Amino acid sequence: MVHFKSARWKKWLHRDSGSQNIAPPPHQADHCTNDSPASELASAPCASECQFRPRNPPPSQDLWKSAFDLLSREEQNALQISLIPSSTTDALNDVIETTKEKYEIYQEKGGIRIRKSTGEEINIRKISKKIINATLSFQEVISAGVACDPTGHAASAWAIVSLGLTMAKNHSDRRDALFESSEYLAEALARCAYIEKKICHNRSDEDDVVMQAMVTLYKTILQYAAKVMASHNMSTRGKLLDSVTATTVQYITELRCSIEKEEQKLFHFTQLQLLEAIEKITVSLQKQNEKATEEILTAIDDKLSKSLNALNLRFSLPISESAFWNSYQHEDLCLEDTRVQTRSQITQWADSVESECIFWLNGGAGTGKSTIARTVAQSFETKGQLGASFFFKRGEPDRCNAKRLIPTITKELIKQNKDLASGVLKAIEQDPQIAAKDVTEQFNKLLLEPLKSVAMYQSRTLVIVIDALDECENDKEIEKILQFLPRVHQSSNMRLKIFLTSRPELPLRRFFEKEGSHRRLVLEKVAEEAIREDIVRFLEHRFTEIGAQANTGKDWPGNDVVEALATVCIPLFISAATICRFVEQPGDDPVERLADILNNQHRYVTRMDKTYGPILDQTLHERDKNDQEKQITRFKGIVGVIILLSAPLTISALSEFVGIGARSVEFHLDSFHSVLSIPDKKDHPVRILHLSFREYLLTTQSRFHVDAGMMHNNITLHCFRVMSKYLKRDICKLNSFSTQRADIHSETTEKYIPEELRYSCRYWMFHLTQSKPSIPDAEILSFLEKHFLHWLEVMSLMRVLSETLKMMVTLKESIQNNTNPGLSNFLSDAIQFIHRHAQIASVVPLQLYASCLVFTPTSSLVRRASENYHSPWIHALPQVEISWGAYRQTLEGHSDWVTAVAFSPDGQTVVSGSSDMTIKLWNAATGELQQTLEGH
Repeated sequence: MVHFKSARWKKWLHRDSGSQNIAPPPHQADHCTNDSPASELASAPCASECQFRPRNPPPSQDLWKSAFDLLSREEQNALQISLIPSSTTDALNDVIETTKEKYEIYQEKGGIRIRKSTGEEINIRKISKKIINATLSFQEVISAGVACDPTGHAASAWAIVSLGLTMAKNHSDRRDALFESSEYLAEALARCAYIEKKICHNRSDEDDVVMQAMVTLYKTILQYAAKVMASHNMSTRGKLLDSVTATTVQYITELRCSIEKEEQKLFHFTQLQLLEAIEKITVSLQKQNEKATEEILTAIDDKLSKSLNALNLRFSLPISESAFWNSYQHEDLCLEDTRVQTRSQITQWADSVESECIFWLNGGAGTGKSTIARTVAQSFETKGQLGASFFFKRGEPDRCNAKRLIPTITKELIKQNKDLASGVLKAIEQDPQIAAKDVTEQFNKLLLEPLKSVAMYQSRTLVIVIDALDECENDKEIEKILQFLPRVHQSSNMRLKIFLTSRPELPLRRFFEKEGSHRRLVLEKVAEEAIREDIVRFLEHRFTEIGAQANTGKDWPGNDVVEALATVCIPLFISAATICRFVEQPGDDPVERLADILNNQHRYVTRMDKTYGPILDQTLHERDKNDQEKQITRFKGIVGVIILLSAPLTISALSEFVGIGARSVEFHLDSFHSVLSIPDKKDHPVRILHLSFREYLLTTQSRFHVDAGMMHNNITLHCFRVMSKYLKRDICKLNSFSTQRADIHSETTEKYIPEELRYSCRYWMFHLTQSKPSIPDAEILSFLEKHFLHWLEVMSLMRVLSETLKMMVTLKESIQNNTNPGLSNFLSDAIQFIHRHAQIASVVPLQLYASCLVFTPTSSLVRRASENYHSPWIHALPQVEISWGAYRQTLEGHSDWVTAVAFSPDGQTVVSGSSDMTIKLWNAATGELQQTLEGH
């Protein structure tokens, strides 16, 4: 809503309505004196000097002409040589269109807020709304007020509103003043036009002094317009634009002072009844056009939203939607009055222009790093400071490695600045497979180069939040991420910072010991008393909620119990959270559950024992020895599998995977809501709530210890059982060997490839290499000879065929010391088969049984094992070589001649140099591009 100095008018309206002599209000700004620059803009004597009334007041329709005649010749020339709209109507339309245009530009860059020098932010949408509302609300009045102005000087004043918005585009350091000057001038012009119509066009002899005040006011506005026009004209002839914006800021200060002075005179001589009428009609017109104004801006918002959605569709970047800070609604945030000091330090770092590029928050398991990260991410988002977020999590396919880190961050940053899109699209067009490349190359091509190409547009800092970097399972990827993160500071046109959390693992400690430009906060070094107070607040809050649900009474559990629990938990917030979840678990009295925890603390040694021990032991209560053994076996067969899965499974898929009925699985898991996330929806997976529970089970000396090697062995056998049950040729019943993968709907693959099979096909090799004791070679070979092509078909249908080569290479390397050559020979042949046929199989999966098989050398072990699976309509087989030749694969990526090739001393890496000024490092076994070095 537009406010036309209503506060000042109300001040006059509240005076004694019966008073005949209304004293003028005092000056409202001490700096508006006759000694200020503003005095040159308003040289008319003060009304109180009784010399204000002219002998021959101008007719009302000549007010702007009279004001123009009072200008100096230089000022008149500045206005006359400028490109002024032909009519006031054109000027008003131009203001609206310019405002819409500039609003759209800034909304395209994420709806930015511009910060003043005082630190206060101005909202572009709010200012745009005010300008449009002012123009719409008074369009009829303004047109009537200046329709008889033959020289079009009112139109020139309105043109300055548009000019200010235009100048703001290229002057980020002056945007706040330029935007506000346009807003202020629009309101002043609208206010004056309305007063002119209501007073001067119905004039009496007593109104001459009011008319003279209006002329002086118009003169002030025209002087401002002339100065801005003159400065702008100079800039177009080669003068520095910076000086233009600086003087414009000075002029608007002078204009404010002069308008305030003239309005004081105007209000002094204006009848009280007219002021009341103006106030009422002003409010009425504002409300009347509020909807129209909102519709104009909303139309732009909707247009940009659709444009952004269309843009996203053009991107082939696979992102991890589950890695966003708010992907899971149930995950906790810090209570409002906890972690106050830590959050304050992070906020100050983010807001400071001079602070370091990276803030590293580190601490041991369960100290609350992720909760703090989610909380500050929410705070940054609320303030418009969140650039992107990525929360790593071990055991989550899209979050346990860096494959989707850069694509996810890039897409999120595009929402903040659409100018990034062109650079990102260019990178994708140059290399459509960029999302599958090494994380460093992704960073350089998808993020750094586009960041360098965007124009400077914002004054605020955007923060990228990366949580739990230590849960990235590839140590080499962690090292690469740490190497390139500081380089985001090279993007001078977007102010980016990184908020990073992790455990203090060795690779991270070593890096930050060398990297000087970072700020570090160790959670364990926060004063113990502060941690205790926060844990006490958390426990009090949660027990109040639990007590209210269970009707335990308002005094439960009491201060002594809370203090005792805080002592047990310090410094692990996860301990406090886990105990509370255990106590509130339905089915038992929370008072008794809490008492059990407190009464049995003496039985446990470590803090993790004190947290998880009572929860696990509670499942064995009132069971005899044999029943306890069965319970523990069932626990390891279900929960032991859950903690080691590479991707979480739903209860139904988990049931099929482990071979236990869904009802039994669900019943067993019902006791573990305090340590597992067990969703109500059947299509949502079961997850561990915190990594510390997994680590506890793998290291504890209690009866609940899970042997990792043995459990991986069991999981591998589960994978083989599931794959042997489902795998077959044409599993999706396509009935055509020419069906392309792109034409197969996801509903089809989900129908015929159940979740447990998808998991088994993708992760069996990982579990096999972790198994102790190892799976017998004969068992592995038997599976591959029967189902190798079936497995490749499913991997192609799942769009992850590219993973199979590395899986086979890794498996071959893991069995090199085995005495049985049969499996090793088959794997060597399988690697050759994938090298040769992966491209066609990824496009048309069923060609594995047609062209791929028949064009494979006749001595191939894969071909011999799969003779029964080739396409039935192929009767005449082509002549092919007997064995694989030396050719394996074409390495593609250079854009010019390759001038040098070499192998690393260990034979693991191929290095190629090119005239395109790059050196590329390739994995010699898989052909995978590992790194690109530029600029040699």
